[in-house]
Amino acid sequence: MAKRFKVGKVVIWTNDGEVVAYDSVQEAYEKVSTKLSKKEFIKALGTDQEVASGITAFRYGIDIDATKAFDDAADEMEEYEKEQEAETW
Repeated sequence: MAKRFKVGKVVIWTNDGEVVAYDSVQEAYEKVSTKLSKKEFIKALGTDQEVASGITAFRYGIDIDATKAFDDAADEMEEYEKEQEAETW
């Protein structure tokens, strides 16, 4: 399993597969269009609660379950892409 971000980065993961990482909770909170208060936003990090419509967020390497789920999904997608490439050759 590859490490994709530095520990502590706030990773925004959308339902359509877009991934964006921010250096801090404050930066993530400012960039994400959310109706949550900052306190609610922080509380939602690393849970299955959306911080905005179709968007979850977690602190990479700190929110262990969310990090593992993200890394597993990313590994699975990379494997799928490799299989698709192999089939087209």
